[in-house]
Amino acid sequence: MPEDVAIFAVEKNSDTVSVDPVVIVHYGPDQQFKTIPALNKPLPSDGVTEEDFDNLEKMLYKQGSNLSVFSGGMKLGTATVSSSNIEGRDGGCIVLSATIKYQGTGAPRLAANTSAEIPGHRSSRRKATTAESSVLRRLAEQWLMEYGIDRT
Repeated sequence: MPEDVAIFAVEKNSDTVSVDPVVIVHYGPDQQFKTIPALNKPLPSDGVTEEDFDNLEKMLYKQGSNLSVFSGGMKLGTATVSSSNIEGRDGGCIVLSATIKYQGTGAPRLAANTSAEIPGHRSSRRKATTAESSVLRRLAEQWLMEYGIDRT
């Protein structure tokens, strides 16, 4: 596990998928959370330099590096960083996103730069058994028969 684990929000645009950092968790003797959008370390809140952006880009968006993608607490697969979209080196609005390639099934909502799961947050979900699926299907059918679909 890397010492710093980045958690990203995943956004699907018309023909691309991008990630934006939400938080970096530092797993060391002094465990702490670093919120990136507020421009805490690795970027200082004032006097951001070209070197600060370069360091962030090297840490998060090395082209070809893998990110694990998740939805609902379940790992869907792996995505690959295609390119960095970091903007703001010359002042103005700061964009800290990157484009990723994801060809798996499902719609990822989160990504992390870990290989397995988000550390400390193992998924407790399991696949429903055949009996459980049958009960849920029967309840759904019963509900639809009684209440129908609200079309307003």
